[in-house]
Amino acid sequence: MGANFTILDSNVWGNVTVDDLKQDAERALNVLIQQPEVDANHVTLVGHSEGPIIVPRVAIDNPGKIDNIVLMGSVAQNFSDIGYFQGVMNPVNYAQQVLDHNHNGLLSVQEVSENPVFSSLVGNLTLALTQNITTVNGTAEQLNPQYNTNNDTFISINDELKPRLIYYLKSLPVVTPGEKCLAGPCPIWITSHYAFTPTLDIISKVPSDTSI
Repeated sequence: MGANFTILDSNVWGNVTVDDLKQDAERALNVLIQQPEVDANHVTLVGHSEGPIIVPRVAIDNPGKIDNIVLMGSVAQNFSDIGYFQGVMNPVNYAQQVLDHNHNGLLSVQEVSENPVFSSLVGNLTLALTQNITTVNGTAEQLNPQYNTNNDTFISINDELKPRLIYYLKSLPVVTPGEKCLAGPCPIWITSHYAFTPTLDIISKVPSDTSI
């Protein structure tokens, strides 16, 4: 990565896995403890967001090297569970509890398209749901008619919104042959996270002499 989130090498960016990032952290740790100004007997690793997935694993695989680990904004569960909550249940709950004023399971297309909170939850899917198009891996395509069951100016939360969100979530880890990932979470990186054991299940394996 370069300045302002510039991708310097799309091949590296598109193929990186969470295990690659762990190995990077271990290399950084080994360089750090060799520096003359560093007390190698009192090393603290700090991880934020994705970092709390990596830091405990570095501590587990490098016993005796790390005095403390600090986990900020910890990702405790598997990415697939978190993705389903953030990508499906969170916007569906918001739609049901905030936007569905009549409690009839329908959302006004106009209100949905103008609501900044809903737009932040579903991103480009706001456009897909309101104009019957979507973008998957950078390619515009027609929204499957099954997600607009009555071709009207309302969005059914259960019949149109939720299935579309699930479809989009399932498309994220799909690798398209010959296509480079140039922005955002890449399919290979997402797939590697899906395969990882949740942090909650491995945190007890951190050496007892490492404080958390």
